[in-house]
Amino acid sequence: MDPAEGIRRLRVLLYSMPLAHISTLLYLLDFFHQIERVPDNMMGSENLGIVLGPVLLRPEEETIQTA
Repeated sequence: MDPAEGIRRLRVLLYSMPLAHISTLLYLLDFFHQIERVPDNMMGSENLGIVLGPVLLRPEEETIQTA
């Protein structure tokens, strides 16, 4: 998929989200950006994503494969 198509799909997904979810997403993105900018922090955005991604984006139902 080319980058323009990815951006289009992301935009469609964001516009389909309830306002409360969008607000939460923006809050989290701002919070993570603040964490990344702390001088003593050794974790960049990639490491934060690796650590926090599974916690925030876990499936509704856990199985042996996703646990």
